Amino acid sequence: MNNKSWDVSTFNSFYESDKNTLDIIFIGSSHLNKGVDTYIIDANCKTNSVKISGGGMTIAQMYYNLKEVLNSQNPNLVVMETYTLIEPKDTYNKLIDDNDKLLVKPYNAEYYKRFGLVKYEEISKTYPDSKLYNMFNSFRFNDVWTDGERLSASTQAKLSLDPKKINQDYNKKLSFISDAVIEQYNNKEFSTKKFFLSENEKLYLNKIIELSKIENFELLFFTTPILDAYYKNTEVGINKVSSQLNKLFKSHDNVKYYDINQEVKGYDKTRFLPGTMNHNQHLNYKGIINNSNLLSKFIKNNYKFDTDSGNRTQTIEDILYNNRKIEKDSTFFGNIIGINNFKYRIGDSLTNTISVPRHQKNISIKGWMFKEDLNLKRTTRKLALKKKNNFIVISEGNLKNRENKSISERFRDNYKMSGFQFNFNRQSIEKGKYKIYNIIESDKGEIFVKDMWKWLIIE
Repeated sequence: MNNKSWDVSTFNSFYESDKNTLDIIFIGSSHLNKGVDTYIIDANCKTNSVKISGGGMTIAQMYYNLKEVLNSQNPNLVVMETYTLIEPKDTYNKLIDDNDKLLVKPYNAEYYKRFGLVKYEEISKTYPDSKLYNMFNSFRFNDVWTDGERLSASTQAKLSLDPKKINQDYNKKLSFISDAVIEQYNNKEFSTKKFFLSENEKLYLNKIIELSKIENFELLFFTTPILDAYYKNTEVGINKVSSQLNKLFKSHDNVKYYDINQEVKGYDKTRFLPGTMNHNQHLNYKGIINNSNLLSKFIKNNYKFDTDSGNRTQTIEDILYNNRKIEKDSTFFGNIIGINNFKYRIGDSLTNTISVPRHQKNISIKGWMFKEDLNLKRTTRKLALKKKNNFIVISEGNLKNRENKSISERFRDNYKMSGFQFNFNRQSIEKGKYKIYNIIESDKGEIFVKDMWKWLIIE
């Protein structure tokens, strides 16, 4: 399997967790992956969690993945995302064909589990006539392990990259849906005929609930917001499924349902990744932040955890959401020079706040940073924008190096490429006042944060 992919990385993050150390397990489709940031959840709830997600994952596949989880973890809470219960497609509604085989989407989520009894049980139900071939990934995906370049990249990712970070960085996209696509949604009438909870879906929901009673954990089902233009068009069907789910869950004391869709009535276009008009929209980073904070609040208000802090990995989110003390570091150098055509320093005149006027759609933050005792080429540099404690944007991946001649004159040529530039559309983040932080991560996973004491205002 490709260990660099977002879905495989979620399974790897689960398998690499120590036994019985996870407080929360999230299971779901791509709408979970592009809907929840577990770093934000853990920062807000003081928990240790992972998500297991795969494109088009059906409720039956979620059941088998839950069984796999329970082989090595005893979570307090299992959270299941419900998009495939709502999406009006035969694969999801029917679930099982006339030959009693499980229907699956062509995303290969059934292969992400390790070899074992649960995988055999699922493969037997999905591919009863070719169990052996589909049980062994080396048979099913021989095109990967016979391709030296692809195999090398996958192996390198497995050995050197934190799978949780692979997934988390993948979801920090700030682009959003165009007005032209929104116009198509507004002019389209979607049928709600196939919006219903089928008997087969109820069957597997009841199997999941039964497991929760046997293994003694709390169970939370939730919806990830969809596009408001689509929600308005299909609200009758969506509410029908929601009503059916509430009816199914209401007699179980350990089961809750949080319908975020119904609460927010869908999100606007600036919170969704670009795409064509269809039933299937995915949140971008802005939407993920909003959704994760809503879900965090619900979890904090309804559940209690006795988390061993030793099981939790320090993250940038943990530092910033919890206002951890940022120690002064005489070896961490950096500055924010300006934003767009505005400078924080002009001659002898200094300011700590730049306000970007409404007519400037694109925003570019320029600065530089390095840590003297770390090799610049072996670090990951990021920028964080913090609006109070409810909306924190952290740049994706590693900020691109930019030459800064003044730095090489002051600190040697080793740091001449310490400059950076962070570009985004103003609609990609919320309006408000943001404090700016420079961040450096070492190749050993150490996190260094420098409060720049400078602010950006998005009008």
